[in-house]
Amino acid sequence: MARRLPEEGWFDPTQLAALTEHLTVATTTPLDVVAAVWDGWGDLNGSSTLAVGWQGGSPDAAERAELREYGERMAAEHRAQQEALRASLAGPRLHLPHRAYIVLGMTLPALADPSWMDDARVGTYLEVGHTPQLLWPEGHTWVVATEIDTDSTIVAGSRQLIVDVLADGRFEAFEVAPDSTLA
Repeated sequence: MARRLPEEGWFDPTQLAALTEHLTVATTTPLDVVAAVWDGWGDLNGSSTLAVGWQGGSPDAAERAELREYGERMAAEHRAQQEALRASLAGPRLHLPHRAYIVLGMTLPALADPSWMDDARVGTYLEVGHTPQLLWPEGHTWVVATEIDTDSTIVAGSRQLIVDVLADGRFEAFEVAPDSTLA
């Protein structure tokens, strides 16, 4: 079976779940993990737009009135959703050069289940739909970084953590130096 190439800015939840086995051993705070999701994803910044249109032929007066009413109802619902999203996103942020991130609390046991994204929400209605770009435990013993513009994930931590990840056949893993570039 051909191996699927990773997507840019995405850490497959199954791969993340496998990695949590090693991350859990490498921290004393597996129930207190910070996840940072890039705030530039269009669906997570509260600035989407809505368009309503007619498809096929020209609507008569009654159909135009129905379409206008439908559009107004959908626009009001969309405005309410965007306002709720913006309010939900008003929480803590991490600002790094050239990027800002929404900061969320997570646990390694939650991330160990690849279906965690099925229930992950921002606010009450919007599915997160994105894996974290950054993860680290309260104990600061490691960090996992998935840059949005590459298809690679970096794991930094103790020598033992790196040896364990490199030896795990579930990952396509290579040791890199601090000054290495991802190409």
